[in-house]
Amino acid sequence: MEEEQNFQSQQRFTVYECNVPALNLFSLIKSAGLFRYGMMGGLLGIDWPQVRTYPLIKFRQVDDDTWRRVTAIEAAYCNTVNDKD
Repeated sequence: MEEEQNFQSQQRFTVYECNVPALNLFSLIKSAGLFRYGMMGGLLGIDWPQVRTYPLIKFRQVDDDTWRRVTAIEAAYCNTVNDKD
């Protein structure tokens, strides 16, 4: 219990309830390594054709709004990762 409280106090952002499905889907995509990388190692973004055929995602009912939210998370994630030096 104390460990959970410490973790919660270290969080740096709040996720609104409407964004939780998109964040969970993005986490699944990230953990599966479904990204494309550039020639010099920079992150280009999600490999969308591969995502659409990935078994754990293919059979989920995901609405268009959730996919739009995932692309917003993707853009922010790519900017953050690529700006780190």
